[in-house]
Amino acid sequence: MQATVERVRQNREKAYEAYRTAECARIYQDETTWLAESLEAPLEKEREYTLTNGDLYSDEGVNLRDVFYNSIGYYEDLARQNPRYTFQHDRSLLEFEEYGIMRDMADGKGANTLIVCSTYPRELMDATKDELGYKYKRQLGFIRVIKRVSPGKVKMWTHTFDRNDAQGIEAMYGRLGRSVDWSRDVLGQRIQVDLGPEQQELIGDELLYAYDAALNAKDGGKYYAGRSEADRRDGIEFVESQADLIAKHIDKMFEHGQKPGQKSEIRYNTAVALRRRHEGRQFEADSVDAEMSGAGAAGRSSGEDVSGCGLTIEGVSSTSQGLSEAGYKVVDLKHEPLGRQFDACMNCPKCKNTGVWVQVWMFKGQRRKDYTCSNSGCGATTLPKEPPVAKVENSAITRTSSSVGNTSKGEYIAARYGEYARVRTEVGFGAATEVVYDSRSGETITKL
Repeated sequence: MQATVERVRQNREKAYEAYRTAECARIYQDETTWLAESLEAPLEKEREYTLTNGDLYSDEGVNLRDVFYNSIGYYEDLARQNPRYTFQHDRSLLEFEEYGIMRDMADGKGANTLIVCSTYPRELMDATKDELGYKYKRQLGFIRVIKRVSPGKVKMWTHTFDRNDAQGIEAMYGRLGRSVDWSRDVLGQRIQVDLGPEQQELIGDELLYAYDAALNAKDGGKYYAGRSEADRRDGIEFVESQADLIAKHIDKMFEHGQKPGQKSEIRYNTAVALRRRHEGRQFEADSVDAEMSGAGAAGRSSGEDVSGCGLTIEGVSSTSQGLSEAGYKVVDLKHEPLGRQFDACMNCPKCKNTGVWVQVWMFKGQRRKDYTCSNSGCGATTLPKEPPVAKVENSAITRTSSSVGNTSKGEYIAARYGEYARVRTEVGFGAATEVVYDSRSGETITKL
């Protein structure tokens, strides 16, 4: 009798193992395909903005004008540090103009549809790494269709396209009866037209079809938003090479994938972790499990979306993140999530090493953004060496300081620090810093 019970138990275990093996093989096939698509899948989004007191606001209650305007100053400072990025300051001005057109549309002025092609910048054609968030390998561009849908409301539909193909871009403009002037930035060559509701919904897909048809005419390949079958195969090869991450993902999907909400969470965590590995910024953790959950948490806090094979899993979106996904290069530090991230594109101004840790944190009740070089032999950082005293009288000059009154900055500085005091901009992490210095000796007196 005992032997019979033992045989039944063994048979059940074998049957379970056979079932588990077959099920995990099926999950592996489905999941590696989906995860490969999520790495570099075309991104399609639609968002709505509301006109309130003369400005457009997001669903989060953020004034879009502030976000666009602040970005102009940020990229102006960045261009001073690195003239290579002067073009992005010019682009931020074009994007601010675009915001003005969107605002007027919501106010009932002009045509009801605005079409914008935000191409990969020609100034970065020689890039060997991602810069300013531009994807150099994919040469990613964006189509934006902004529609007035009712008084005081506009919807923005956006879709990425790969390859930045000139003939494809000309085909999109040709579909609208326009030509491309390659002597100036395509971003500024907006098209405003009046379209019916059905045309507004279809025009984006029609433009992408024209783009893909131009690519197909060149080599006979199959494309979707500039992505080819070969691109998809490369993604699968990378996913399959991350054996530790995929094995943990398959285990989790088998054990918990049928529970409500668990499948999306597991997929999201794995997809973000894979994407970070793929981009060379792997989330640091003591185990694969911790890497997946940590990467997922970081992705959600920054509003990062993942999509593949028709499914999009959204993070907790913010206004600036949403605009970034629409192709705008906006910078809104007020809405950056707290945490520590690795910027693989930023250079240390001291040792010129590429790779800087960026930390957004609360210090003495104030939000700070600090930078630390990843080169252990350098030691450059903007982190405070010791906590500052609770209050320092007249320790800084600000544009809103009541002590300045109507006096110019130069007059104020001369009165406070002496007639030889001058202001200069010094290159540092993230942005330039203004300092007061002695014009005779060149020595720094204080930072502003």
